Parts: sequence; C-alpha cells; structure tokens
Amino acid sequence: MIIRCTQNIISCNGGNGDLWVMDSTTLIKSLEAGIKLNESYQEEYRSMKRKQEASSSDKPFDFNEMQIFGKFNLFCRRLIKLIDMFSTIDEFT
Repeated sequence: MIIRCTQNIISCNGGNGDLWVMDSTTLIKSLEAGIKLNESYQEEYRSMKRKQEASSSDKPFDFNEMQIFGKFNLFCRRLIKLIDMFSTIDEFT
C-alpha cells in the first residue's frame, strides 16, 4: 500500500518525482488521499473484525493491528508533516 501510495503521489500532476516543482494544491490533495486510504483500510479491518466476532462459529479474528498497520501509520505521519510543510510554504508564497 505504501509503495502504491508513493507512486500515486509522485505521478500526480504529471510530476517527475520532484515534489518541489509540483503544484502544491494537487500535491496536498494527493497526500491527503494517502491518509484517507489508511483510514479506510483500518475502518474496514475493524468492521470485518466486529462481524467475525458477532458470528461465533469462526475462529477468533485476533491479529496485532500494529503489525498490520504500523508501517502505514508511520508513513501517514510523514504525509501529515509534508502537508503541513507545503501548506506553510503555500501560505507564505
């Protein structure tokens, strides 16, 4: 998910991978889309976990969320920092 998210960010606005030359508005929207993707995946995971717990016939759905989403959460924290930085740059230019 992280690799695909990164590819999407780099390719937004026909970019060549250099975030500094991309349109900041489009770039920020692309960064926010990565964060929303993480939120959606986690929400769906929790929804499936609740559904599975409701049906007692299956094995327990008990996986460590940190192992599943830890790297993506860290990636999203970096995206938030990039959004903050590009928003600040945009504000002062």
